[in-house]
Amino acid sequence: MLHALVGEMKEQTTRSIAPSIPMPAGKSDRRVDDSLASGPSSNAPGFSSQRLTAASDRRMLKEAQATHGNQAVLRALTHSSNTDPVTHAHSDADAATNNHVTFSGQTGGGSGSAAKSPTTQPATPAPAPQNKEGQNAPAPPASTSSETVDRIDIVDSASGATTGFQKVKEGDLNVPGPYNNPKTGGVSHALQVHFHLDKGDAANLTPKREIQMSASAGKKTFKNPPDQLPPAGQKGDPTPGGFEGSKVAPDGPRAHEIMRPTAKELVAADAPGTVVDPTKGGALYPVSIKAHFTLTVADKNGKDIARTRYDVLIEKTDEKNIPNKQNELAVLEKKDLVRGKDL
Repeated sequence: MLHALVGEMKEQTTRSIAPSIPMPAGKSDRRVDDSLASGPSSNAPGFSSQRLTAASDRRMLKEAQATHGNQAVLRALTHSSNTDPVTHAHSDADAATNNHVTFSGQTGGGSGSAAKSPTTQPATPAPAPQNKEGQNAPAPPASTSSETVDRIDIVDSASGATTGFQKVKEGDLNVPGPYNNPKTGGVSHALQVHFHLDKGDAANLTPKREIQMSASAGKKTFKNPPDQLPPAGQKGDPTPGGFEGSKVAPDGPRAHEIMRPTAKELVAADAPGTVVDPTKGGALYPVSIKAHFTLTVADKNGKDIARTRYDVLIEKTDEKNIPNKQNELAVLEKKDLVRGKDL
């Protein structure tokens, strides 16, 4: 009933709502929405995953269509589907799916065991100190950072690369640059970001990476974070996600992507691209990936001290398109946040 109706509507309209992926001239600072880590919103009427009666299905679908319009409803249902053979590979749940082509921001297919990215809950702010009259006392002067970074190197070739990273399915973290898997047809771009300290110990640094990705393989498309529907009861178009959107999603780095070669250096590696499981199907072409990353390191007090922003852009037209039509890294920013200067 409803599921058959939605299936028919999706079949008729999905081709007309596949997002185009314009490349903006530049990226501004992004606003983090932690709820995006778990996928698209499911709070709007009619988007529940619970089993409903046919009558309830029809009633809730009408309510959702009246509130958000047919396109928003269909787009939400498309994003929430678990049947598409192309998704992303950013969580253990994703890795457990049967999809044979996955889009990867952080690497997750290591040959050894890799710890999950640390997750921390924001601390509850302490109440402002008060003087004897019960008024807020002046804030103390800002403390200086325990660590500072004076150089950020983004390594895009074997020259200058740190070695010793474990094997991963997405590419070779020890040999940065374009990567094409000869056995599966997967394509990626490995890279390393080196943070050099002039004060403090690299053991105290905590890296955090965020992603905005729009990708496609064949006729399948993917965004991380996905488009976000308006809150329940509110009309309007979805807030765009992906490369061109205003939202960001967490992207590690995971423990196996981090090394500290010396007390004055932290290296974070990555290999954004596609992973293909040949036992479940061949690679899909053409492949297009546009991914924007923001990588920040914080000192032992949790204060952000340095940041870099970069894009990875990949286009592979078919199996024989090696070197790829496009497979490159574009560095947008390297910043010392303590002293407020570019590096």
